[in-house]
Amino acid sequence: MISAQLRNRNRLISPMPMKSNTPSNELKHPSEWTMTCTRNRAALILSLLLAAFAGEQSEAGIIVNQTHWGDASTTGTLAWAIAQANATSGSSTIDIQLARGTQISVKNGATLPFTSYLTEISEDLTINGNGAVLFGNPAFVSSGGIVFDKFNLSEFGAGVNDILVEEAKSFAQIKEGVSVTINDLDADGINGYVDLAEDSTVNMNDVSVSNTVPYGHGSRAVVNAKAGATANLTRITLDRINMFEEPFPGAEFAWVGAIGAQNATINVVDSVLRGASSSAGAISAINSTVNFVSSIVEGTMGGISSLGGSANIVNSLMRLSGDSSLARIQSLENAITTIRASTIQVDHLFLNNNTGPNGYGTTGAPLRAFDGGSINLHESAVSVRNFDYGPAPNGLAYYVGSDGLPNPNISDGSFSADAATYISPTPTQSLQDLQTLFGQSNLLTGPVFPTLSIEDIELYLPLPQGARPMGSLIDAITDADGSNQLLNPIDGTPILWDVYGNRRTINGFRDSGAVQHVPEPGSLVIWSLAGLVAVRRRRRS
Repeated sequence: MISAQLRNRNRLISPMPMKSNTPSNELKHPSEWTMTCTRNRAALILSLLLAAFAGEQSEAGIIVNQTHWGDASTTGTLAWAIAQANATSGSSTIDIQLARGTQISVKNGATLPFTSYLTEISEDLTINGNGAVLFGNPAFVSSGGIVFDKFNLSEFGAGVNDILVEEAKSFAQIKEGVSVTINDLDADGINGYVDLAEDSTVNMNDVSVSNTVPYGHGSRAVVNAKAGATANLTRITLDRINMFEEPFPGAEFAWVGAIGAQNATINVVDSVLRGASSSAGAISAINSTVNFVSSIVEGTMGGISSLGGSANIVNSLMRLSGDSSLARIQSLENAITTIRASTIQVDHLFLNNNTGPNGYGTTGAPLRAFDGGSINLHESAVSVRNFDYGPAPNGLAYYVGSDGLPNPNISDGSFSADAATYISPTPTQSLQDLQTLFGQSNLLTGPVFPTLSIEDIELYLPLPQGARPMGSLIDAITDADGSNQLLNPIDGTPILWDVYGNRRTINGFRDSGAVQHVPEPGSLVIWSLAGLVAVRRRRRS
């Protein structure tokens, strides 16, 4: 599975299918076979030479070997390759034949009219990036002479004498009904990645997108899906998406999530999202289906927000922080959010007492349900480390409704939990309050996560140590390989590993939350070896 540490970029690339030289059953005589093989070799060599000279498709697909974006007339550039694919009816393959980590500069790439997108994809397409990186560095010079770029962030204001040095570029718009697969093509310093038109599909595998900056354009989600579209995101890393400044992100200029959907389907598996703008969270979905499976949200300022539709958060770990009303899991307008075998932690290191009539404060973190929305927890752990903010409604609390602030125009939602779920108490809520609020008289209690005390502030240990379960969370689920087997909501297959590569069940038991405890050294040697093999095969960070 994945790791929250720096990602191991060694990926398994499927070998290219090769034509067989095995003689057919009709070739009986060895000399006839030899002559046929000779003719085949000659024909193959000739075809390869013609393809190389003509810049046409080879057995590997349309070849990209240039390190600049280019244009439709410059052979070997990515712009040319996509133009070739768009001109070919049916499915095509683009193969980027550059050394892993090689940057493809988008600085001088022309964009579509009235957009910052470099291209559109109008025919079914597979892009094998082989570790190449779409690279940009949007920048501007402020009126005070300070250069701001993707690492030195600020809000660009064209009307205040800020001078744009390099505008932000976005990658691709996928046209209606088109299916695109993108393997191992990273991006650094662009503005968004793909935009899906109605009924289109994107499959993104082993893709890292970082340092997205909107200078010169409005901010975009890395993946934005419109009505009927489907985005399947597997082993994805999103890092520093639409941020403002670190280490204290605050007045972001982008009301855009890292992933956005409207009447669409988003499937996120084995992925890491960190450092997303708190203005709209990691995933912001309207009347959509979101499946967030075996994945991690950390170091981000926003969570998963569903307005209508449904969200399934399964076998996943989220450590949230920030003062925004979206720095949480949020369900509104009759949305149904199901959290299963997952851990939700709130890191208060950067939280302020920012509650008030605007409703953007942290009261109600990390869960919020209103306007008929519901959040339903199963064998999960929700935990907060608190400062004492004072009495309600300004004190940190779980609450259904508008942040605990009276508002006659906003109806309540609902919470529920099963007996294998842990909800940590807050300074303003007793255990009995929580039992009533979540409709569960047997909520798990007691110390459940390792913490570190610094003076009077108790913080989580860094991940993964700070999310490893203790106490009542361990072995809370019985018959975990049988009637209580953990299933992937996308395809119904069993989930066998936690987000750090630990086997999810041990002797038929499973822990509540997203992270499985590790047995004492020397025990269950077979389990340990199996887990090690699984980590090497599947781990991404």
